[in-house]
Amino acid sequence: MSYRSLPHYNVAYVYNKNWLDYFSPEIQKLQIRLTYPEFFYGSELNLAYTQAELKRRPSRKEKPSKIRDMIIARYKFAVSADDSYYASLSDYLYRLPRRYSLHVIAHGVEQAKGGLGTLLMICLSGEVRVSALSWGPLQDGPPNMSPLRHGPYYIIASTQRGVEKNLNTSKLLDMEHILVPYPENVKMLSEKLDALVEDKLLGLEACKAYKAKLIDYKKFADKLGVPHSIQPQLERGYQERARPVPRTMSCGAQGIP
Repeated sequence: MSYRSLPHYNVAYVYNKNWLDYFSPEIQKLQIRLTYPEFFYGSELNLAYTQAELKRRPSRKEKPSKIRDMIIARYKFAVSADDSYYASLSDYLYRLPRRYSLHVIAHGVEQAKGGLGTLLMICLSGEVRVSALSWGPLQDGPPNMSPLRHGPYYIIASTQRGVEKNLNTSKLLDMEHILVPYPENVKMLSEKLDALVEDKLLGLEACKAYKAKLIDYKKFADKLGVPHSIQPQLERGYQERARPVPRTMSCGAQGIP
Protein backbone atom coordinates (compact mmCIF):
# COMPACT_ATOMS: atom_id res chain seq x y z
CA MET A 1 0.00 0.00 0.00
CA SER A 2 1.52 3.30 -1.05
CA TYR A 3 0.89 6.84 0.12
CA ARG A 4 -0.78 7.54 -3.22
CA SER A 5 -3.49 5.01 -2.40
CA LEU A 6 -4.83 7.15 0.48
CA PRO A 7 -8.34 8.53 0.02
CA HIS A 8 -8.14 11.82 -1.80
CA TYR A 9 -8.32 14.89 0.41
CA ASN A 10 -11.57 15.89 -1.32
CA VAL A 11 -13.37 13.26 0.77
CA ALA A 12 -13.22 15.89 3.51
CA TYR A 13 -12.20 19.12 1.81
CA VAL A 14 -15.05 19.77 -0.58
CA TYR A 15 -16.52 22.79 -2.27
CA ASN A 16 -18.90 24.49 0.13
CA LYS A 17 -22.48 24.47 -1.20
CA ASN A 18 -24.11 26.89 1.21
CA TRP A 19 -26.43 29.55 -0.19
CA LEU A 20 -23.72 32.20 -0.46
CA ASP A 21 -21.77 30.14 -3.00
CA TYR A 22 -24.57 30.40 -5.55
CA PHE A 23 -23.93 34.13 -5.93
CA SER A 24 -21.17 35.97 -7.73
CA PRO A 25 -17.97 36.95 -5.86
CA GLU A 26 -19.21 40.56 -5.88
CA ILE A 27 -22.43 39.58 -4.09
CA GLN A 28 -20.46 37.49 -1.61
CA LYS A 29 -18.17 40.42 -0.80
CA LEU A 30 -21.20 42.71 -0.41
CA GLN A 31 -22.78 40.26 2.04
CA ILE A 32 -19.59 40.21 4.13
CA ARG A 33 -19.42 44.03 4.15
CA LEU A 34 -23.05 44.27 5.26
CA THR A 35 -22.52 41.68 7.99
CA TYR A 36 -19.31 43.25 9.35
CA PRO A 37 -19.57 46.97 8.41
CA GLU A 38 -17.13 48.12 11.10
CA PHE A 39 -14.27 46.46 9.19
CA PHE A 40 -14.85 48.32 5.92
CA TYR A 41 -14.65 51.78 4.35
CA GLY A 42 -17.03 51.39 1.43
CA SER A 43 -15.72 48.42 -0.52
CA GLU A 44 -12.23 48.48 1.03
CA LEU A 45 -10.98 46.97 4.27
CA ASN A 46 -10.51 49.42 7.12
CA LEU A 47 -6.91 48.34 7.67
CA ALA A 48 -6.26 50.42 10.79
CA TYR A 49 -9.33 49.09 12.60
CA THR A 50 -8.84 45.50 11.38
CA GLN A 51 -5.19 45.44 12.48
CA ALA A 52 -6.10 46.93 15.86
CA GLU A 53 -8.76 44.25 16.38
CA LEU A 54 -6.27 41.52 15.51
CA LYS A 55 -4.01 42.73 18.31
CA ARG A 56 -6.75 43.43 20.86
CA ARG A 57 -7.51 40.92 23.59
CA PRO A 58 -10.95 41.78 25.00
CA SER A 59 -11.52 41.24 28.71
CA ARG A 60 -14.57 39.36 29.91
CA LYS A 61 -16.37 42.65 30.49
CA GLU A 62 -15.69 43.94 26.98
CA LYS A 63 -17.76 43.18 23.92
CA PRO A 64 -16.08 40.30 22.01
CA SER A 65 -14.53 41.19 18.68
CA LYS A 66 -15.99 39.92 15.41
CA ILE A 67 -12.57 39.90 13.74
CA ARG A 68 -12.30 36.11 13.58
CA ASP A 69 -15.79 35.69 12.12
CA MET A 70 -15.02 38.31 9.46
CA ILE A 71 -11.68 36.73 8.53
CA ILE A 72 -13.23 33.25 8.30
CA ALA A 73 -16.02 34.56 6.05
CA ARG A 74 -13.65 36.52 3.80
CA TYR A 75 -10.98 33.80 3.51
CA LYS A 76 -13.10 30.71 4.01
CA PHE A 77 -12.01 27.11 3.53
CA ALA A 78 -14.34 24.59 1.92
CA VAL A 79 -14.62 21.60 4.24
CA SER A 80 -17.07 18.89 5.25
CA ALA A 81 -19.40 19.21 8.22
CA ASP A 82 -18.50 15.82 9.70
CA ASP A 83 -15.96 16.47 12.46
CA SER A 84 -15.49 12.74 13.15
CA TYR A 85 -13.70 12.32 9.83
CA TYR A 86 -10.99 14.79 10.76
CA ALA A 87 -10.24 13.03 14.03
CA SER A 88 -9.64 9.81 12.06
CA LEU A 89 -6.94 11.50 9.98
CA SER A 90 -4.69 11.53 13.05
CA ASP A 91 -4.56 7.70 12.91
CA TYR A 92 -1.44 8.14 10.79
CA LEU A 93 0.30 9.89 13.68
CA TYR A 94 -1.04 7.47 16.30
CA ARG A 95 0.84 4.72 14.48
CA LEU A 96 4.18 6.49 14.62
CA PRO A 97 6.62 4.35 16.64
CA ARG A 98 7.17 5.90 20.05
CA ARG A 99 10.89 6.36 19.50
CA TYR A 100 10.18 8.79 16.64
CA SER A 101 7.41 10.88 18.21
CA LEU A 102 8.13 10.98 21.95
CA HIS A 103 10.43 14.01 21.67
CA VAL A 104 8.07 15.94 19.33
CA ILE A 105 6.41 18.81 21.26
CA ALA A 106 3.07 19.81 19.76
CA HIS A 107 -0.24 21.62 20.22
CA GLY A 108 -3.31 20.13 18.52
CA VAL A 109 -5.97 22.09 16.60
CA GLU A 110 -9.31 20.33 16.20
CA GLN A 111 -11.63 20.79 13.25
CA ALA A 112 -14.48 21.41 15.72
CA LYS A 113 -12.52 24.39 17.10
CA GLY A 114 -11.86 26.02 13.76
CA GLY A 115 -9.36 23.73 12.04
CA LEU A 116 -7.70 25.46 9.11
CA GLY A 117 -9.44 28.71 10.06
CA THR A 118 -7.72 28.61 13.44
CA LEU A 119 -4.36 28.01 11.77
CA LEU A 120 -4.98 31.03 9.56
CA MET A 121 -5.80 33.17 12.60
CA ILE A 122 -2.66 31.96 14.35
CA CYS A 123 -0.68 33.13 11.32
CA LEU A 124 -2.44 36.50 11.38
CA SER A 125 -1.84 37.06 15.08
CA GLY A 126 1.68 35.63 14.90
CA GLU A 127 1.11 33.89 18.23
CA VAL A 128 -0.12 30.55 19.53
CA ARG A 129 -2.24 31.92 22.37
CA VAL A 130 -2.47 28.88 24.63
CA SER A 131 -0.84 28.07 27.96
CA ALA A 132 2.16 25.80 28.38
CA LEU A 133 -0.24 23.12 29.65
CA SER A 134 -1.70 22.84 26.13
CA TRP A 135 1.59 21.50 24.76
CA GLY A 136 3.00 18.02 25.10
CA PRO A 137 4.67 15.06 23.37
CA LEU A 138 3.00 13.81 20.20
CA GLN A 139 1.87 10.64 21.97
CA ASP A 140 -1.46 9.05 22.84
CA GLY A 141 -2.77 9.69 26.35
CA PRO A 142 -5.59 11.34 28.31
CA PRO A 143 -7.32 14.15 26.36
CA ASN A 144 -6.17 16.77 28.88
CA MET A 145 -2.54 15.75 28.37
CA SER A 146 -2.20 14.46 24.81
CA PRO A 147 -2.10 16.98 21.93
CA LEU A 148 -2.37 14.00 19.55
CA ARG A 149 -6.04 13.67 20.55
CA HIS A 150 -6.77 17.22 19.42
CA GLY A 151 -5.80 16.99 15.72
CA PRO A 152 -5.71 16.60 12.82
CA TYR A 153 -3.78 19.88 12.64
CA TYR A 154 -0.80 20.63 14.86
CA ILE A 155 1.66 23.36 15.71
CA ILE A 156 5.02 21.65 16.22
CA ALA A 157 7.23 23.54 18.66
CA SER A 158 10.21 21.21 18.31
CA THR A 159 11.26 17.84 16.90
CA GLN A 160 14.68 17.90 18.58
CA ARG A 161 15.53 15.96 21.72
CA GLY A 162 16.35 18.03 24.78
CA VAL A 163 15.09 21.35 23.36
CA GLU A 164 13.30 23.54 25.90
CA LYS A 165 11.08 26.47 24.93
CA ASN A 166 8.89 28.94 26.78
CA LEU A 167 5.50 27.89 25.46
CA ASN A 168 3.29 30.49 27.16
CA THR A 169 1.85 32.62 24.31
CA SER A 170 4.48 31.40 21.86
CA LYS A 171 5.55 33.29 18.75
CA LEU A 172 4.70 31.35 15.61
CA LEU A 173 8.04 32.29 14.06
CA ASP A 174 9.71 30.35 16.89
CA MET A 175 7.75 27.20 16.09
CA GLU A 176 9.23 24.51 13.88
CA HIS A 177 6.25 23.36 11.79
CA ILE A 178 2.57 23.78 10.99
CA LEU A 179 1.53 20.16 10.46
CA VAL A 180 -1.45 19.25 8.23
CA PRO A 181 -2.61 15.89 6.81
CA TYR A 182 -2.30 16.38 3.06
CA PRO A 183 -0.11 18.28 0.55
CA GLU A 184 -3.34 19.87 -0.69
CA ASN A 185 -3.86 21.38 2.78
CA VAL A 186 -0.45 23.01 2.45
CA LYS A 187 -1.58 24.53 -0.85
CA MET A 188 -4.91 25.70 0.62
CA LEU A 189 -3.23 27.53 3.49
CA SER A 190 -0.57 28.98 1.22
CA GLU A 191 -3.24 30.49 -1.03
CA LYS A 192 -5.03 32.08 1.92
CA LEU A 193 -1.75 33.50 3.23
CA ASP A 194 -1.13 35.05 -0.20
CA ALA A 195 -4.61 36.60 -0.07
CA LEU A 196 -3.83 38.14 3.33
CA VAL A 197 -0.66 39.67 1.87
CA GLU A 198 -2.68 41.13 -1.02
CA ASP A 199 -5.06 42.71 1.50
CA LYS A 200 -2.08 44.10 3.47
CA LEU A 201 -3.04 42.20 6.61
CA LEU A 202 0.13 40.10 6.58
CA GLY A 203 3.67 41.06 5.68
CA LEU A 204 5.42 39.33 2.78
CA GLU A 205 8.34 38.13 4.90
CA ALA A 206 6.01 36.68 7.54
CA CYS A 207 4.02 34.98 4.79
CA LYS A 208 7.17 33.34 3.39
CA ALA A 209 8.25 32.25 6.86
CA TYR A 210 4.87 30.65 7.65
CA LYS A 211 4.73 28.89 4.28
CA ALA A 212 8.16 27.41 4.96
CA LYS A 213 6.77 25.88 8.17
CA LEU A 214 3.87 24.09 6.45
CA ILE A 215 4.38 20.34 6.18
CA ASP A 216 2.12 17.33 5.54
CA TYR A 217 2.08 14.07 7.50
CA LYS A 218 4.13 12.08 4.99
CA LYS A 219 6.96 14.61 4.77
CA PHE A 220 6.87 14.96 8.55
CA ALA A 221 7.36 11.20 8.96
CA ASP A 222 10.29 11.42 6.54
CA LYS A 223 11.82 14.24 8.58
CA LEU A 224 11.52 12.19 11.77
CA GLY A 225 13.43 9.42 10.05
CA VAL A 226 10.58 6.90 9.95
CA PRO A 227 11.77 4.11 7.59
CA HIS A 228 9.84 3.83 4.33
CA SER A 229 9.45 0.12 5.02
CA ILE A 230 7.00 0.77 7.90
CA GLN A 231 5.19 3.79 6.49
CA PRO A 232 2.48 1.64 4.82
CA GLN A 233 1.50 0.58 8.36
CA LEU A 234 0.92 4.24 9.24
CA GLU A 235 -1.30 4.74 6.20
CA ARG A 236 -3.57 1.85 7.18
CA GLY A 237 -5.39 4.18 9.58
CA TYR A 238 -6.61 6.33 6.70
CA GLN A 239 -7.88 3.26 4.84
CA GLU A 240 -9.70 1.77 7.81
CA ARG A 241 -11.53 4.87 9.04
CA ALA A 242 -11.85 7.26 6.10
CA ARG A 243 -15.34 7.42 4.62
CA PRO A 244 -17.40 9.78 2.45
CA VAL A 245 -19.08 12.61 4.35
CA PRO A 246 -21.79 15.19 3.58
CA ARG A 247 -20.75 18.27 1.61
CA THR A 248 -22.35 21.01 3.62
CA MET A 249 -20.42 23.53 5.69
CA SER A 250 -17.45 25.85 5.68
CA CYS A 251 -15.14 25.56 8.69
CA GLY A 252 -16.30 26.97 12.00
CA ALA A 253 -15.22 30.17 13.64
CA GLN A 254 -14.60 30.69 17.32
CA GLY A 255 -12.42 32.98 19.41
CA ILE A 256 -8.86 33.81 18.43
CA PRO A 257 -6.67 31.01 19.83
